[in-house]
Amino acid sequence: MSHKIGYRGNMAQDANIPWDDQTDQIITDIDDLYTSKGQVSLRELLLNPRKYIGKEGIDMQMQEMKKNVDSYFTTMLSGLADEQKSFDEQLAGTDLLYVKIDGVMATKASASRVPYISPSSLYMDTNRREEIVIEEYSDEIEAFIGKLVNASDYIANLSGTYKEHKLGSWIFSGVKTRVLSLRVPDSPILGIERSRDIISASLDAMIESAAPAKA
Repeated sequence: MSHKIGYRGNMAQDANIPWDDQTDQIITDIDDLYTSKGQVSLRELLLNPRKYIGKEGIDMQMQEMKKNVDSYFTTMLSGLADEQKSFDEQLAGTDLLYVKIDGVMATKASASRVPYISPSSLYMDTNRREEIVIEEYSDEIEAFIGKLVNASDYIANLSGTYKEHKLGSWIFSGVKTRVLSLRVPDSPILGIERSRDIISASLDAMIESAAPAKA
């Protein structure tokens, strides 16, 4: 079964590009809008940071680029205000489902004396796991969770967050590893914000690297 948490775009066709197709198109759009002749493009800077860090004037250009990136995403997301409102309303329903499922999981784990943990990270073989997505609660789901708990050595809550909302995801580790996740409503908002985070985080890291060391 498919495991759907947030936006998962396909990687850009060029194997050397470390981001998905949507982010790649957004980088192109930003360069078309803001990069003047003679300036280093956002794409070039993101792909070859070591080539430019330390060059005269690059720190100011990166600061300007960061402002342009912020402006681009602010404008794009402001045009999706209705979509954002609808998405938040749908996620409120997902929050209620998370509370219910998490409570059932914790209760059954305690009754079966199966450790229930919330690790900061967990490494596992992604080729040897079964992934399950649910979008509603029922007696059958509760019984199914009970079977997963009883077949597990431990349960790990790896749920993420989107703003104040929970993106539920649990790992059941045993002879066979299983992942149970709550379906996240479809929305272009997640993809756009994911691209913003990828680009902004990379720029912030480069700006920090280019900053003069403090005495």
